[in-house]
Amino acid sequence: MNERSARHKKIGEFLKLRREKLHESLAEVSGAVEIDLDTLHKIETGRVMPSEDILISLLSHFDVDEADAKKLLDIADYDKITDADEALREVFMVVPFDTRVLHIDEAQVRAKKDSVTIEFTQDLSGAQSTSTVSKVGMSKAQAIELANAIRAAIAQSERPVQPKLLPMPKSQKNPK
Repeated sequence: MNERSARHKKIGEFLKLRREKLHESLAEVSGAVEIDLDTLHKIETGRVMPSEDILISLLSHFDVDEADAKKLLDIADYDKITDADEALREVFMVVPFDTRVLHIDEAQVRAKKDSVTIEFTQDLSGAQSTSTVSKVGMSKAQAIELANAIRAAIAQSERPVQPKLLPMPKSQKNPK
């Protein structure tokens, strides 16, 4: 195993152990940090080195202390990465376009140091359990913007609708 592969493997193993310690699935983490599930799997198995911003997002999501984060960034040694390596690390996430509106029964919000995750669930008919409809991860700044947008939309919907007065037809304005 060459030095580069060893670095990839060490970083991947650290991230996988951290994810498993927090009892999070690959899907939960990939959604929270907005990367493709397959890419996260490749990172954890040491086949792909995450870009610096993705590694920082993962470290933040896992709430890794500063000393451990610095060690991992040193192991990654982004200064040694070539342009060819950089091109190989680019990740594109394809999100299917879906116009359905899913109505939920509950939402569970979890906040960490720099991120917020919202899990939307529905009650299963006749069952004593719920089903996850969607799980959305975002930065705290995005969460604050979302909360403000929700408040504004609700406030707007509660304002009384003022009827629009149409002008009286000219034939009725000047009765003869």
